[in-house]
Amino acid sequence: MKLITRILFLLLMLFTVSCSSEQSIPTNAPSIPTNPENVSYPAPQTNSTPYSFALNYPAPSENYPNIRIPKGSLPNLPNSAPVPEQGKASISGVLFDFGNSMVLPITAFYITPAKGASKKDPPPLFLGPHPEKGDLNSFSDKLGLISINNIPPGNYYLAVMGAMDWRIAQMSITDEKPLLIELAEGQRLTLGVIYVP
Repeated sequence: MKLITRILFLLLMLFTVSCSSEQSIPTNAPSIPTNPENVSYPAPQTNSTPYSFALNYPAPSENYPNIRIPKGSLPNLPNSAPVPEQGKASISGVLFDFGNSMVLPITAFYITPAKGASKKDPPPLFLGPHPEKGDLNSFSDKLGLISINNIPPGNYYLAVMGAMDWRIAQMSITDEKPLLIELAEGQRLTLGVIYVP
């Protein structure tokens, strides 16, 4: 009986130690320039390595301006999308969490090709980027601005990383339909405010 009690005590100790050990969450966000007038955007990722993200937004500072927007206002917009290679397209915009009235800095996002016969249907599930299926992914910058260049023409949907899962960009605050991004060759599409629920 004493042996069983000792074994149970040791197992309880091991379980307690393993649960109380701190785990840091590394980020694979690229470094961001400190000059907002000369912002260069992170390049799309090309691997399918699983992500780990910091879920806490940075506090306002000189390098990270206040990400909260007054209720009823909209964030600043990028001037234009980058110039794509011949036969490709590009997009730009700003990720805006309208429920919390804040831009989303250093936040992972990806675009994924539309599905269905008409190539206008959203995928049934958004499980993260899969480059082998035509997905392109990157991060917003410290101002919540995004940009992806040299996108093959076609129709896409955009998903943004949340605390627990991927959130799908929608048409507007009041229109919950997923945002369909239609791209033609040579198009430089400025999406403006990208509404993230």
